[in-house]
Amino acid sequence: MRARRALSAIVSVSCLCAVSASVWAAPAVPLTADAERAIKRAHAPAPVVALPIDWTAAHAGRQTIALPAAARAKVDAARQPVLLPTIDALTRQAFVTLGDGWYVAALAADGLHLEIQGTHRAHIRPELVAEQRAAGMLDLAGTTSTAGTPRISQMHGIYTLSFERYGVSYSIDLQCASQTDMRCADAAYLMTVFDSLAVAGGRP
Repeated sequence: MRARRALSAIVSVSCLCAVSASVWAAPAVPLTADAERAIKRAHAPAPVVALPIDWTAAHAGRQTIALPAAARAKVDAARQPVLLPTIDALTRQAFVTLGDGWYVAALAADGLHLEIQGTHRAHIRPELVAEQRAAGMLDLAGTTSTAGTPRISQMHGIYTLSFERYGVSYSIDLQCASQTDMRCADAAYLMTVFDSLAVAGGRP
């Protein structure tokens, strides 16, 4: 009797699994050739190129900004225009890091932290150009129609402002140590920093 019950349970479970498999197993749908090519393009690593820099305009926008000796050496060695605020309290203890086609300047003062980044490296995605041009995001030369206009976002208490200038893409991150610091209550102080930016150095 026990053997028959056990055999009945096994058969029931096997039938249930077979029914479940038949219900949930979806037949494989073959991809079209166009779909396969689209997937490969989407996952293919985009080539990185160095964009041309308008050094004439960058040199015209240069100002003398006091920096620590180590930061000054890095700024002068950078291969793109280094934008920094002309606010002495922010640049007095600046720390600058250089990379292949980019720089990062970390600035801190009185509970405020700023990080300014600049790069003239770009990923080339030709398939996006037509879409962005059709949407009015690019002009006929392939330049962003909002180039130079600051774009501001806010997430987790950090304000970020991004823009393009001299052919370089820049961003500024603003964060305060205290949640009650009014400089991080909105984007007003971030815009003050943006309006004070000048070329501190860099070379072709």
